[in-house]
Amino acid sequence: MCRKNRKTRVRGVLISVILAAASYGCGGGSSASSNPPPPTPNPIPAITSISPSSATAGGAAFTLTVNGSNFISSSTVQWNGSIRTTTFSSSTVLTAQISASDIAAGGNVPITVVNPAPGGGSSNSSTFTINNPTPAIGGLSPATTVVGGPAFTLTVNGSNFLSSSVVQWNGSNRPTAFASSNQVTAQIPASDIAAGGKAAITVFTLAPGGGSSNSSTFTVLFLPRFAYVVDINSGTISSLTVNATTGQLRHNGYALAGESPTALAIDPFGKFAYAGEEVSGDIFMYSISTKDGTLTSIGPPLAAGIGGVGVGSFSPISMMVDPSGRFLYVTSPSNKVSTFTINATTGNLAPSGMVSTGSDPFSAAIDASGRFLYVGNELDNKR
Repeated sequence: MCRKNRKTRVRGVLISVILAAASYGCGGGSSASSNPPPPTPNPIPAITSISPSSATAGGAAFTLTVNGSNFISSSTVQWNGSIRTTTFSSSTVLTAQISASDIAAGGNVPITVVNPAPGGGSSNSSTFTINNPTPAIGGLSPATTVVGGPAFTLTVNGSNFLSSSVVQWNGSNRPTAFASSNQVTAQIPASDIAAGGKAAITVFTLAPGGGSSNSSTFTVLFLPRFAYVVDINSGTISSLTVNATTGQLRHNGYALAGESPTALAIDPFGKFAYAGEEVSGDIFMYSISTKDGTLTSIGPPLAAGIGGVGVGSFSPISMMVDPSGRFLYVTSPSNKVSTFTINATTGNLAPSGMVSTGSDPFSAAIDASGRFLYVGNELDNKR
C-alpha cells in the first residue's frame, strides 16, 4: 500500500517538472516578442537642380542651394566627393557652404547628396561650372621696338590672367610665363620684328569661360638704316646704307624711276617706297629689302598723269605716307591733293580721291597722329 502511494507521488513529481518546463518555455517566448522592430531604411536622395549652377574662378565664398527630393536632416551635400557644411531646409531643399578655395580654378565640379545608412546612399550628380574670367589688357612694356632687333621679353599688364593664359602675337601663341593675375610675360622672337609694322597683342584663356582679351597694339618701328636719293637727271633712285654708329653712307645700288623723278615717299615701317615722275605724272612703286634697303619694283607704274587719276597737269611735287602706313598723299600743279590707299601686303596703290587746294600746292605735311594734313601753296601763300 505504501509502495503504491510512493509510485503515485513520483509520477506527480514528474508531471510537475514537465509542466514547469513547459511553463518556462512559454515565458521565454513572451520575452522575445518584446524586441523593437528594425529601423526604416533612409531613402535615396535625388537632385533636380542647383542654384547657382556656375561661378567665376577666383570669386568669393557663397551658399549653394540644392533642390530635389528625399532629403533628410542627416543628408550632406558633397563637392567633388567631399562633404560641405550642410543645412537641412526641407525634404526638397538643402543648402551648403562653398568656400572661395573651392572655386579658385576653372573647371566642372560634380555635386551630390548623400543620405546615411540604413538604406540611403548617393544621389545623381549635378554639374557646377567654374568659369575662367575673361582676360583684359591694360598696357604693354615695351610697346615699341626697332625693326630688325633681337628677341625680347614682352610684359603684358592687365587683369584676370590665369596660369593657363597665353599671350598671342597676331593671333599666334607665344611662350608665356604667369607672374600674377595682373601680369604675364611672353618671349618674342626676332622673326616677329624682322619687318616694320603693327602687331595685335591679345591674351587668351581656355574654357570654361575665358576667351580672348581686348587687343593692344605693338609697333615695330622702322629704323632709318637706309637713305634714298632721287636723281631727276638720270631718272634713278639711289639706295644707301646708313652706318648706325658713324652715320656714314654707303651706296648699295639704284632703281629706275622713269624719265624725271621729282618726289619720293617711304612708308613709316620701311616696307614700301613710292616715286613720282614729273613728265608722265606716273607713280612708281617699290618694295624695300630689309637686308640691304635695295628697291624692287612691285608692278607697272600707276598712271596718275594725263588721262589717269589726276586728269590735268599732274606732276607730283611732294609725296608723303601717313603715320599708319595706309595712305599716300601727292600734291601737284593741278591744285589738288590726290589720295591713294596702300595695300598693306603688296604695297600696291589704289586711287581713293582728290581734294582741291590753293594755287600750285608746293609742299605738304601730316601731323604725328595722322589726323591732319597741311598744304603750302607756292602762288597764293595760303595753307
